[in-house]
Amino acid sequence: MKKPWHRKGRGWYITFDDGKQAFLDGDKTKAFEIWHDLALSAARKSEKNPTFVELYSEFFQYAKRQVRNGDLSMNTLDDYVWYLNQFIEIYGEWQVESIEPQNVTDWLNQKTSWGPAGQRGAITAVKRVLSWAKKERRIHQDNLEGLEKPSQRRREELVDDSDHLRMIDEIRKPVSSSPSDKQFQLVLIALRHCGGRP
Repeated sequence: MKKPWHRKGRGWYITFDDGKQAFLDGDKTKAFEIWHDLALSAARKSEKNPTFVELYSEFFQYAKRQVRNGDLSMNTLDDYVWYLNQFIEIYGEWQVESIEPQNVTDWLNQKTSWGPAGQRGAITAVKRVLSWAKKERRIHQDNLEGLEKPSQRRREELVDDSDHLRMIDEIRKPVSSSPSDKQFQLVLIALRHCGGRP
């Protein structure tokens, strides 16, 4: 990356980043600080050892495209963002090659209110960023590849006959008389007879 120069007509310091002009700042000191950060980021990128937050930023663009294409649900992306923003608070500035399974374990140990499902979601989100980056050849290795997630626990709570009947009665009320409510009532009846859980 070229050293910044002052463009008199604009009053800004400018450099070239990836063949494009990048306007840094009007103040020389700030401009050189920004340039220095950009140069470090470019060096890490060429070494394939970006910080986690840099990688997350690139992954987020990819994930948004997946949502637009219908390959990823918006709910899944929202979950990823929620977990990853919390991970970034602690490990965002760490270079990816420095992040080890024990770091994720230490992070999860701090989240005492999360049960197995929350821990599973958090590990999935962090691992997803790194596995995507490895497939894209943005990083050399994925240190979390072997990190195990808590098992998905099966729900043991069954809906008894009285609860099924109560749900069906709620739909039969005059306030709920749309065609879609009648269809939903039929779904509930079918679930009751086949043993499914609504």
